[in-house]
Amino acid sequence: MKYLKAAFDFLVKHWIVLVPIFVATFIPALLVRPSAGNLREVWQEFNLNREFYVANTEAFQALITSARTGTNSGGMFATILNLAAFPMTAGLIKLGLTGENVTFNDFTTALSENIVKYLKLIFGGILLGLAVGLVSVIYVIVTFMVTFSGDTLNLFALIGLLLLLILVLAVGAVFFTFWFAAMVLDDLTVMNAIKKSFDSVKRCFWTVVGVTLLIQILTNILSGIAGGFGGIPLVGALLSSVVTTGSTVLTMAFTFILYRSINNQESFETTDESVIY
Repeated sequence: MKYLKAAFDFLVKHWIVLVPIFVATFIPALLVRPSAGNLREVWQEFNLNREFYVANTEAFQALITSARTGTNSGGMFATILNLAAFPMTAGLIKLGLTGENVTFNDFTTALSENIVKYLKLIFGGILLGLAVGLVSVIYVIVTFMVTFSGDTLNLFALIGLLLLLILVLAVGAVFFTFWFAAMVLDDLTVMNAIKKSFDSVKRCFWTVVGVTLLIQILTNILSGIAGGFGGIPLVGALLSSVVTTGSTVLTMAFTFILYRSINNQESFETTDESVIY
């Protein structure tokens, strides 16, 4: 819990770190919200003039396009903004960990120093996902072949082997926790960062699992509460964005702080150094 508290205290002091992710979350939410109303309006329009739209395919296609505009715009903006927000946030956290005061003037530098690293992370993640997916498919096929004997399927063995696969994938994912942190804080290459992440997680596996689960549980609870205001214009999008931003940046700050502590790097300015060490 001391690392989670350290991350929370860090964000209270350097609250500007929250801005990029909030903007990347809130703006697309504003664009998508009206599209939900558009869908209802389009559905009502179609029901009122069903025969016309059935007979005129071009008019029907135009109607569908008008409903999809808001959603597609939101998704497009979310992708673009997230490509900038995540590396920018990582750079700002790195700056804050050195004891420097984070300001809006640091946004451009934080982005330029880490955008390439983030793109490498995405590309590496895609390749890793494809490799894991291929191995998983082969494993599932072999599992069915082994558990299916003649006309009899050993259901318990099948379930057990599939659960084993899920467990292995979940545990394996934990060992990549510090991948991006190692690339940003230590300027490591993609492969060296993976190795560093594995070595670091070995020393704090249960801390990573426990805090990550705690943050996820709290996020689900708060998201459920925020969802209750979804019907209120602006308020629903604002609350959902606040929850998403808090969860995302808190997790990233926790990861970076724990990584620094595990690898005995220089401490950063805090009101209580024992929180980190």
